[in-house]
Amino acid sequence: MNSRIFYSTIALALAVTAGGCGKSSKLNAPSKTPAPATPVELKLKWTPGEHVVQEFDIDQDMIMNIPRQPAPMHQLMNIG
Repeated sequence: MNSRIFYSTIALALAVTAGGCGKSSKLNAPSKTPAPATPVELKLKWTPGEHVVQEFDIDQDMIMNIPRQPAPMHQLMNIG
């Protein structure tokens, strides 16, 4: 099982590295779109009836050393 995870991690690292190659020359090129002459108003274009759902979880594990306490305080917090 551990060798599967190891090889999967190596394959993922190589894929990410290969996917990012050759893009540095594109980042240094100037934009071909001319800048607008007047101020531009930015508006959201929401489709009627469309719902957007976003979920995220936060896990935090802390060990705090408090002066004059015999042992450090351990705090584990999960927010979802």
